Amino acid sequence: MEQAIVGGAIALLATLLTFWLSYKVFVRQKSLDNENHYFQFKLEKYETTLKCAAKCHSNLHNVLLDTLGELEQPDLNDEALDDLADEADLFIEKFRVELYTNASLIPDNIIKRLDKLYNNLFDVVENFDITEIRKGKIEELLDRLDASEDDLEAINNLMRRDLGIRSIDRRLKSRTHK
Repeated sequence: MEQAIVGGAIALLATLLTFWLSYKVFVRQKSLDNENHYFQFKLEKYETTLKCAAKCHSNLHNVLLDTLGELEQPDLNDEALDDLADEADLFIEKFRVELYTNASLIPDNIIKRLDKLYNNLFDVVENFDITEIRKGKIEELLDRLDASEDDLEAINNLMRRDLGIRSIDRRLKSRTHK
């Protein structure tokens, strides 16, 4: 009888220990799943925001180049110039909407850089005045736009640092080189 009680107690302890270990593994796995989900979600938001910023920058550059092309035409087409100005406004608006949409997930230091880039691009669009278009003005705006490319690179680096991409790369390399 005594042996049955000891055996039952040991079985109960083994069951409780197994339950406790299973629970700990479950909690840890759930925490890792949540972290991975958040990382993936943040990565997607960074990707869409950076793509939108780069696309806005590139499209504004193309609009300015197209405007230079229009200025070289013997018959200046005011309607084409108006369309180009509307296009520039549309690109900057899309960038702003993307910024506001994802702002809740983006740290302040990156938001500040994105705002700086947005303000630089917005300034280019605001100075893209159809009534005062001339070749020198467009070239000046192109130079200002080219200067803002450094902001795109800095934003990308800040995003990579926030996500810990360098650390992830090292861990992956150490796993694959074993």
